[in-house]
Amino acid sequence: MPKRSVSAIAYKDGKFFLAKKKPGGSIGGLWEFPGGKLSEDETHSEALKRELKEEFSIDIEVGKRIATAWFEDKGRRFRVDGYLVDFLTHDIQIRDHTEYGWFSRDEINKMFLAGSDRNLFVEIEKEKL
Repeated sequence: MPKRSVSAIAYKDGKFFLAKKKPGGSIGGLWEFPGGKLSEDETHSEALKRELKEEFSIDIEVGKRIATAWFEDKGRRFRVDGYLVDFLTHDIQIRDHTEYGWFSRDEINKMFLAGSDRNLFVEIEKEKL
């Protein structure tokens, strides 16, 4: 059974919200769509709301799933589901990241994304947002 994680895909005015992880860990210093692993008995929506509250102190509304991607890490297979989200609060406070911003598709294609997020972005690109 693959491990499951979720990512928040915030999209407005032709740009996506991404954040750069603090140095250290397997994706330290790389850009990502915020999110994380699901806890035991947690829905995708609950996990996204929890992760964005913990990492950015913001509340979100979770919309539909728009992409799914697969990746491997240390010989284990993972599945990541990307959901459209709307920010309900905008006073962003970063905790696990060094910076964040809104980026166009062209900008994202030139950024150093975590492998899972690069795979997810390929799938997002197939959607007509």
